[in-house]
Amino acid sequence: MSKSNTNEVVTSGTLSATPEFTSLPSGTRQARFEIDTVERRRNRRFHNYPAFFAYGKMAEQLEEKGLTEGDSIAVEGKLRTSELDLVVEGETIVSQQTQEVEKWDATWVKVERVKTGDLAVEDMNVAKISGTLATDIDFTPTNRGTPRARFVVDSVEFRGQEEFVNSLSVTVYNAEVLAQLEAAGLSKGDAVELEGALQTRLSGVEVDGEKLVYKSGKNAGKQVRRKIAWITAGRVDEVNLKALGETSVSVSGEQPEAEGGSRPQPSPSRFRIRDLLRRGRGRRRSKH
Repeated sequence: MSKSNTNEVVTSGTLSATPEFTSLPSGTRQARFEIDTVERRRNRRFHNYPAFFAYGKMAEQLEEKGLTEGDSIAVEGKLRTSELDLVVEGETIVSQQTQEVEKWDATWVKVERVKTGDLAVEDMNVAKISGTLATDIDFTPTNRGTPRARFVVDSVEFRGQEEFVNSLSVTVYNAEVLAQLEAAGLSKGDAVELEGALQTRLSGVEVDGEKLVYKSGKNAGKQVRRKIAWITAGRVDEVNLKALGETSVSVSGEQPEAEGGSRPQPSPSRFRIRDLLRRGRGRRRSKH
């Protein structure tokens, strides 16, 4: 039987808002929430808000807890990606040029384990995935001239007998890892495993080359934005390096203090939710 690629996420922080609970057509309860994880670079705080979904009994248990904005939470799960129709103010957006429905790529975490209460370690943000390169590696620097590499990894997941492919965007800033990637000459189809931090930001939506704006409500005239997510990798492994003739390479190091860098954190394979929980009576982290 075929085996799924590595796909592990460990996140802890505080809820950015009260979780949303809905029922699917099947009757299964669904919980949606975002976790505010904080990175500190050059004495500044940067916030990431990855999206999480829990289902069934887990969603019901979360609902019973009455969680609200600012409550501490820790999650283990798997990254998932979905291509969704672009719907704004109840209207499905269609390109006037192609007459096709506009799409956007959503990245989220399917929750497998969750804990709430007083956490021994706060603001963990670690993702570890393996798969094959869906694109060649793009070494174009940022607008500010910061060296970087960008690529997409297709990570296969089997659910029963059915195969699903999660296409995950990856960015690398670490100088050592960039040098190894360039020397290795990796290309589309090569197998990789990587570890880093899940990062998010809101990106403005354009259709047919023009900004898409809200037509009514409190956001009337403002550009429509959608959340995008990617992994900033601090380690990349690759088997059978073509350029170097080695069996494997593992490079890791601190991320730069410049754009988008996240400092390496413990691997999900060595760091579990039980390590995040303090013994004794639970309490909530301050919401301020």
